[in-house]
Amino acid sequence: MRYRMLDVRIWCDKKFRSLTPLKPSGQALFLYLLSNPHTTSIPGLYRAGAGAMAEELAWSLLGFQRALKEVIAQGLVKADLKARVIFIPNAIKYNKPQSPNVVRSWAVHWDEIPECALKNEAYYKLEAFIQGLGKAFALAFSETLLQCGIKDIKKACIKPCSNQEQEQQQEQEQEQEEGKEAQFLKEHMVNVVTEPAVAAKTEYLLTIPLENNAVYQVTQGEFAEWQRIYSEIDVFQELHKLVSWNEVNLNKRKQRKHILRHIHTWLTKEQQQKLKFSSSRHAFPMTFDHNLQIAKKWLTLSSECDKHADGSNDLLSVKGKKCI
Repeated sequence: MRYRMLDVRIWCDKKFRSLTPLKPSGQALFLYLLSNPHTTSIPGLYRAGAGAMAEELAWSLLGFQRALKEVIAQGLVKADLKARVIFIPNAIKYNKPQSPNVVRSWAVHWDEIPECALKNEAYYKLEAFIQGLGKAFALAFSETLLQCGIKDIKKACIKPCSNQEQEQQQEQEQEQEEGKEAQFLKEHMVNVVTEPAVAAKTEYLLTIPLENNAVYQVTQGEFAEWQRIYSEIDVFQELHKLVSWNEVNLNKRKQRKHILRHIHTWLTKEQQQKLKFSSSRHAFPMTFDHNLQIAKKWLTLSSECDKHADGSNDLLSVKGKKCI
């Protein structure tokens, strides 16, 4: 891909500001949101109010809101105007951190972002991308941002696509994924209950978005049972990742009858990866201990043989003296 460098100070440059101003439009606003002085080292995530940005662009607040609605409708930008948080989901793809130290530098700006559901969503989106860059980047991310913690905030559901062709394609993709999930669960011997028994008074932990704007509410009882089954991982954190994944992948949301299979597949895969990583991590120490034990046995047998040989020589010498 071809890129060009753009200094964010261009919006403050005297000559640039003397040019014919941009008119309120979706394209103009998107370019501004990508490169304005409010942006930070965290790609696509920063704090900025609608009034302040409209004033900087010399737009009316109504014109700014119309342009913002346009870019949001295209999925280019997400905004929480009440918390004054802007998030551009695909910005990380075109602004990859050059080193793990760059990821560590995000901590300063992360604390400046107001806590809200959009900040949580940005966290899981960035985490998923950083993990694909390698262990060093993933470790830097966990050391830097995981300690900040994520608040449990209810997520807003997004309306599904209404186009008939897209719905048909979505159904086909879901059938294929559900087949893969069923095969995976069968191979790993995970039994899925189709409908859990729910008490009359139920406390819900979090909500998972489903297709057709429906939701599945995870109960405290389900969470406790899943944590017991998948004891090697943090089920609460993985459920948050699953929620974020379903919010981003609108066309891959599950039907209610298939959501439990989706949850168990997700948790099973994560536990398998955790166990695989743990076994590979301890492979060398186990081999070293084994070799050390074999060496000790060999040295013990060798020393016993030497003692036995020394005792025989002493006996021969004593007998020799008696014969004289």
